[in-house]
Amino acid sequence: MSARLLFSTAVLAISGFTVKSQTAITYTINTAQERDTISTYIYGSNSSSSSFTTFSRMGGNRTSAYNWENNFSNAGADWVDNNDNYMPWIMGIPTANYTSPGICLKAFHDSALLHNTLSALTLPMVGYAANDGNGTVQANELAPSARWAQVINNKGAAYTLNPPTNDSKVYVDEEINFLCQTFGKASTANGVKAYIMDNEPGLWVTQFAHMRSNAVTYNELLTKSVALASTIKQMDSDALVFGSEAWGFSEYWDLQSAPDAGTYSADHWFIDTYLKHMKQASLTASKRLLDVFSLHWYPQVNNVYSDDTSATVRNERIQCPRSLWDSTYIENSWIGQWFSAELPLIPHVKKSINTFYPNTAFAITEYDYGAHNDISGGIAQADALGIFGKTGLDYASVWGDVDGYVKTAFQLYRNYDGTGSKYGLINVKARSNNVAKSTIYAAVDNANNSVLHSVVNNKDASVAINATIAIQSNVNYNHVEAYYFGKSDKNIHHLTLPANAISNNTLTYSIPAYTVFHLVFSNTSTGINNQVSINSDNLNVYPNPAKETITIELPQYIGNTTLSVYNLNGQLLISQSVNSNKYQLDLKSLAPGLYVLKVQNTTTQCIKKIVVE
Repeated sequence: MSARLLFSTAVLAISGFTVKSQTAITYTINTAQERDTISTYIYGSNSSSSSFTTFSRMGGNRTSAYNWENNFSNAGADWVDNNDNYMPWIMGIPTANYTSPGICLKAFHDSALLHNTLSALTLPMVGYAANDGNGTVQANELAPSARWAQVINNKGAAYTLNPPTNDSKVYVDEEINFLCQTFGKASTANGVKAYIMDNEPGLWVTQFAHMRSNAVTYNELLTKSVALASTIKQMDSDALVFGSEAWGFSEYWDLQSAPDAGTYSADHWFIDTYLKHMKQASLTASKRLLDVFSLHWYPQVNNVYSDDTSATVRNERIQCPRSLWDSTYIENSWIGQWFSAELPLIPHVKKSINTFYPNTAFAITEYDYGAHNDISGGIAQADALGIFGKTGLDYASVWGDVDGYVKTAFQLYRNYDGTGSKYGLINVKARSNNVAKSTIYAAVDNANNSVLHSVVNNKDASVAINATIAIQSNVNYNHVEAYYFGKSDKNIHHLTLPANAISNNTLTYSIPAYTVFHLVFSNTSTGINNQVSINSDNLNVYPNPAKETITIELPQYIGNTTLSVYNLNGQLLISQSVNSNKYQLDLKSLAPGLYVLKVQNTTTQCIKKIVVE
């Protein structure tokens, strides 16, 4: 056992860890290889925006039958086919505003603007929306009936911001017009940037059995997708369009055994058919109709997506994220048994995208590994976020609330030190020689590799890891900060490793059982404060629009920074020097209007537009 190992083991013991038996694992990092920009939008959720989420999806079963005119929706199979005002209620909207047109859309997007988060709003495509809030829709009230309003893409008449609610019709273009009139178009600072084409179409017939009695076909979904995408692009050409929002593998394969699947049997799976069709429709329309191919992914391994914390399920849950990227892993589910050739998921879907509709982004807009209040859920969530960055996923949003250990996992990437510091922006090569026991991910902040981040976990419930991390880089790292959470509690803890814990870019230390670490490597002699680049991905400015103050969050280790505000004539109005990575700028001296914020340190600068109300 080396002196370094003895020393770092002692540090961990002081920090509250007890090191017993150990498994030796070797990790390698190479900052020159597999470099790729990590999308900012993989840290998303399906709930309200927060300071550590970057992408918010307003989706789910309720949004399929959401009527923007009166904010009623239908619960379908989730709750006795109820028509009600659940959506404004769950969003905390005052009762007096429940029926205000578009209030749910507005509240959701307002929250995204407040937290500088990209929001994606779901538009209906299934055919009908709730027409009232009068409770259970009976079987004999199958659409068309008075309980349902027909959804029509194009109104063909003048739009209104206060549409009549007694005509049993809802117009999608009028809904988009409402959003554009309220917030501006996607190209503006506050506009809605993305729209999602409904939700889980393969399950429409089972979810909304009192709306429709027929299963969706390939032809219906492809036709409706082209029509809705065309309406979106007609109303707001810069808005992103997401589809097909398939619920899971049986929908990826043949659209949930769609009645006309045989007609398309020449295609490998439905994903290929969908991409081919959307590409051809885009060529015909002379404009891209699908910007982001999106699907949902839930563990199909027994009891993983639950609160079960038995030893067997814990282990399965922690291993399940490997289905996203690891070709050596076969999950213990019906997918692993019958369709293992289609795994791992992310590279397999990316192959279809690259073949049938190149340059289409890829999103997993619903996923959840369960057990939010257990360490196994935290390890799985942290692993998933690392995988998304490693594999180049463009968007991702966890389904359940970002709470418990899941929240901690997000914070380990997005606010690990409590002052807004974040995981790196550029993925680099990282490998573990035992991915069943431990996975590792790595990223750097900039082209100089001045700060290296590595997230590494121990998936074993009882055995510590004797870890050796060998780093190849143009930078000689001599300083390591460690941030971690484990099974004892869901808080992030911090320790600084001593100077002799790393030598010749090799760190040896002990990772306790059921623990996730975020290691931050730097060289204290190179003045790293002045080497961090500022760009639109690592600069957070909120709220925007602002009233009296605006908050500017900078990357970690940034110093000697100047914040300047100019009017549109180029006149300097405010200039402040700051030496922290989070600063609140006083705007009370400015009249309402549009201004330019310049954030500059000794090496880089970033410009952002801000609005003062």
